Amino acid sequence: MKLQLAYRFSGEDRNKIVNELRGMVKVLEGNGHNVYCLILDKNAIGLSKASSIINAFLHVDSQDVLISWVKSSDKSEGQLLETGYALGRGKKLILLVQKKAETSLRSLADRVIQYDGYDDLLLKLNGKLK
Repeated sequence: MKLQLAYRFSGEDRNKIVNELRGMVKVLEGNGHNVYCLILDKNAIGLSKASSIINAFLHVDSQDVLISWVKSSDKSEGQLLETGYALGRGKKLILLVQKKAETSLRSLADRVIQYDGYDDLLLKLNGKLK
């Protein structure tokens, strides 16, 4: 499948989020998926916030599924825009949500995968997306 990862970036430790996303991409690609992740896209380095969200929208159009990763109850405007755009385009939504996080996206997702911590998330991603 062609997958795109949406995530909260504002207020997060950049190095930590990049490393976590790289780990997720590695697991997903190891299971045969093609994965797009904006923050890991070398062509997107230095884009403004507006250009970044437009770039994300353009990539959504060529994907099968948007995976929206929710680590906490804190909202992300960019992530919500990307998710709403994907839903409006008829894309499937898989929500990866930390068990303690509150989010209204649960009711919109085609599939919800709850996890306890990052290592648990990687285990649940391994072989689970078909």
